[in-house]
Amino acid sequence: MKISKFSESLGRYNQAKSMAQDSPKFGYKALDDMIEGLLPGSLTVLAGATSMGKTSFLANCAYSMAAVQKKEVLFFSLESGDAVSGVIHKLSNKSNLKKLHIVTPESQVTIEEVEKLIKDNLHHAEVVIIDHLHYLLELKGNTSVQANIGSLVRRIQVLAHLLELPIILVTHIRKLQSETAVPGLHDLKDSSALYQDPSNVILIHRFKEEILDVAVGGKHAVFRNNGLLVVAKNRDFGKTGVLKLDFEPNKLAFAVQGEWL
Repeated sequence: MKISKFSESLGRYNQAKSMAQDSPKFGYKALDDMIEGLLPGSLTVLAGATSMGKTSFLANCAYSMAAVQKKEVLFFSLESGDAVSGVIHKLSNKSNLKKLHIVTPESQVTIEEVEKLIKDNLHHAEVVIIDHLHYLLELKGNTSVQANIGSLVRRIQVLAHLLELPIILVTHIRKLQSETAVPGLHDLKDSSALYQDPSNVILIHRFKEEILDVAVGGKHAVFRNNGLLVVAKNRDFGKTGVLKLDFEPNKLAFAVQGEWL
């Protein structure tokens, strides 16, 4: 355990603020005001239940990073690369985004193969997105799911640190207890490493259409017929909270606090 002087801590904070200026961002002002940049060496977890739009939301972000911010994006779509391409095509109607590189394995992929491909393609990687964690699980012997996930998360975190790359990792949350429940860190599925190790944890959630009003944080925020992003952990910049999320199914487009890409 290390005791730091206030000046040292403040220096690290100011350095992070400076680095954030040129770092990849999600592309939505309200979210980028909270997480000011995806810093080199950082791991961000984006989590949500099945069919909440995790892949589509990150495809929206990848479009902003590649087309607007001009960042090289390496997107591992371990389920379906066509899903990512389809979202971005609807957003932009462009057939070629030179800075977006989608990796779609033809069979089960291992973490070793992912590591090698990232290292071999660093010129295409200013930010890496891995969608998603559970496709990398390899249960061997008596290894539990929890231990396996913990090992994978730490390995990806070490990779981000060694290569000085921001990595975004997609994962699941458990089924919520009610249709009006708001997910939190405790809902991350299978391993505490998913919220202990990363720099940032963001939870994405969309309510069913019949749910009219959902109060978040008492009566301070009410979300009607839409969803939300919960910035549940923000180690580098400290800002956490809940942001309104809207979804346009025909375009597979998302808005954060009313802002569309």
